[in-house]
Amino acid sequence: MDTRSIKSGSQWCVHLSGIFNYDSCHAFSKLIDQPLKDPEVMKITLDLAALEYLDSSALGALLILREKAMRAMKQVELTAAKGNVRKALEIANFNRLFSFS
Repeated sequence: MDTRSIKSGSQWCVHLSGIFNYDSCHAFSKLIDQPLKDPEVMKITLDLAALEYLDSSALGALLILREKAMRAMKQVELTAAKGNVRKALEIANFNRLFSFS
């Protein structure tokens, strides 16, 4: 999985591309610690437009992100998920846990 992060004011956007699986989870966790620790950041947006696949480990990493963000009083939004990625998120009822756009 490839990532690119952009901070703009109180929002931190992380663009994910490729395959988000078990092998990517550690790097994802390290990457996401930055906005979680930044006191200026109030919203973390994950842009999933270029993400081709995610497995159950990736879903678990997203749940951990959600829990950490809630403790840090930050919002998490998932954007632009499509195809099989969107289906996997919907089947796992992530639309009830995360803001989607």
